Amino acid sequence: MGSDLRTPPPSKPKQCYFNIHTQLGEHLYFDYTLFIDYTELVLIEKRMTKILKKIKVPKTDAVIFKRERSKYWYVQFWVGYHYNKNGRFKKSLKKENYKNAIKDAQKIFKKFWIDNEIKDEEKVVRRTNKFDKVALEFIKLRIKEKGTEGQREHGKWKNHFIHYFGGLDIREMDKVNDALRESILARKEEGNAPQTLIKYQQLISNICKYARKRGLINYEPSLIKINRIAKEVPPYEEEEIKILSNASRSKDEPFYQDLSDFIQFCRSGLVRPGQEVLRIKHKDIHIVPNVFRDEDGMIVVIGKTKTGKNQNVHIHPQYYKHIYLNRILKRRPNPKPDDYLFFPFLEDRENLIKVNQRVSNNFRMIAVKCDLYINKRGLERPMYSLRHSALNQRLENGVPMEFVADKGNTSPEMMKNYYRDVRNKKQMVNDHIKLFPDYYGEK
Repeated sequence: MGSDLRTPPPSKPKQCYFNIHTQLGEHLYFDYTLFIDYTELVLIEKRMTKILKKIKVPKTDAVIFKRERSKYWYVQFWVGYHYNKNGRFKKSLKKENYKNAIKDAQKIFKKFWIDNEIKDEEKVVRRTNKFDKVALEFIKLRIKEKGTEGQREHGKWKNHFIHYFGGLDIREMDKVNDALRESILARKEEGNAPQTLIKYQQLISNICKYARKRGLINYEPSLIKINRIAKEVPPYEEEEIKILSNASRSKDEPFYQDLSDFIQFCRSGLVRPGQEVLRIKHKDIHIVPNVFRDEDGMIVVIGKTKTGKNQNVHIHPQYYKHIYLNRILKRRPNPKPDDYLFFPFLEDRENLIKVNQRVSNNFRMIAVKCDLYINKRGLERPMYSLRHSALNQRLENGVPMEFVADKGNTSPEMMKNYYRDVRNKKQMVNDHIKLFPDYYGEK
């Protein structure tokens, strides 16, 4: 313990100040100033740095916490920098029992927002335009629509964004933009990858779009430019897809019979595995007669795609002959036009998100059991890898990239950045031969 004693001139009353700095532990300090006036001691300033326990207060944005050397619980919640320097309301609850503290914290939280209404011209707004309220309404809808994805967004809001946006008025564009920048830069400093930062930023953008639809705001937030690094999703080899398909077919259940055909379909056409394929109905299938050598061709029209435009998907002739005709139509002959091509027997079939999650999870399970989910370089290969497989197989067989990109409803730039497997040995050989025609052309 150290002290700094300053004694006033003798003509003044006997007064003195002590500035005391005490180390209580390796990272814990206790600082205070004592003012001595005769026999009265007044504690002017006190700072205690360690919080022992923190509990979230249900149905509020508040938390209660207890500090070391204090028997009472405190309540704290975000208000905004207009309120004080740290933007938080904080008060001692004078309660030792945490259950009683939570009840008092709920009352204080509710009373604070009733007493501190936000005035907008002559209208009283209260919490209607609080960013937190709008965000939670949006996320609640997302959980109903997207399930697990909505739960992840709720986690992003609760664990990160609420500390930056919670107390803001969503109509204040400049403050929202400042909070967005600060929150994303904070995630960047924590080491988040560009893809993760984009997802975080997109959540705030979607919340603001929701607010615009409700007529609360008339602006869009200024997004930070993030250089996205292409995430490699390696494809499955042709023999590996055959193993996955056979493993699913070996289970004598309708779901796994359809899953086997679904896997082969995603490899046979330049589609995006997931909801785009699960939307296909028999009325979307067009059989073109006499395409080549008296053989018919199978073309599927997908009306709702990621890019927003219709896509004509040309299906491999082998799939049409061996799977569509000999498996699908034999299992379910005489289908109606509005019957789904895959998994028509599932309950809640119209809930594409739920069906897609089940299909994706079972694909992963089979890939893991076959020891194929992780490739030799330790990279995961989810269901979407089937799209990469289909695109790469077309490239390997000499189909021009521009044509493959057009029929795959993507662009050559996306093909180069995300889809093309630069480590594919067959593709390496083809490129090597094409690059040196002066040598290989003579042989």
